[in-house]
Amino acid sequence: MSVIDIKGLHKHFGDLHVLKGIDLTVESGEVVVIIGPSGSGKSTLLRCLNFLEYPDEGSVKVNGEIIDPATSDLDKVRRHMGMVFQHFQLFPHKNVLHNVTIAPVNVLGLSQKKANAVARNLLAKVGLPDKEKAWPSQLSGGQKQRVAIARALAMDPDIMLFDEVTSALDPELVNEVLQVMQEMAAGGMTMVAVTHEMGFAREVADRVIMMADGLIIEEGTPKQVFEAPREERTRTFLSQIL
Repeated sequence: MSVIDIKGLHKHFGDLHVLKGIDLTVESGEVVVIIGPSGSGKSTLLRCLNFLEYPDEGSVKVNGEIIDPATSDLDKVRRHMGMVFQHFQLFPHKNVLHNVTIAPVNVLGLSQKKANAVARNLLAKVGLPDKEKAWPSQLSGGQKQRVAIARALAMDPDIMLFDEVTSALDPELVNEVLQVMQEMAAGGMTMVAVTHEMGFAREVADRVIMMADGLIIEEGTPKQVFEAPREERTRTFLSQIL
């Protein structure tokens, strides 16, 4: 069953036509990795999925419901769709436990006791059981990103969106974040990830999508896209980064 169904999606920023008619379906439990050069529209597509950006044309259907920014409850849509960004966006004046529990308490209505239990379980899952009292300033970049993942998971989303979550990290910290994502994928979480980590795409993705100039120019299994790309643009891109 498809949990995301996009048809004819266009997005402009002024005169810049960033998305030029995107069609994309994501199935429940599927891991879709989006690759492509900078400026190809990857992050904008992700932000249109949870309406941090409003599409100019086309439709976005989530869990079978067409989402209309004018009439739909976007907060409810976003509750089902966790998003983790390149820059961790933790609250610097709150400790790790509070960062993870603030949304479940204030949005989902969980008691602080229940939210704390959920948060501690998630912090253990992302390998940070001993960091609940730490401040963001005391964490490495990889630790901050794992807290951000735990915070998104605390809302019990159906779908997780990842926007270049390792690109701001030192190389030695990348694997600890990718490992958490890999474990989530193995657990059946539906995921759409924009990344330059081709090893992750090869090993974890069910489907790889190549974007260029606001279009999806190629998609297929990791084996198809990496070993036998059909498009010259894809071959050129992969030759530059592999």
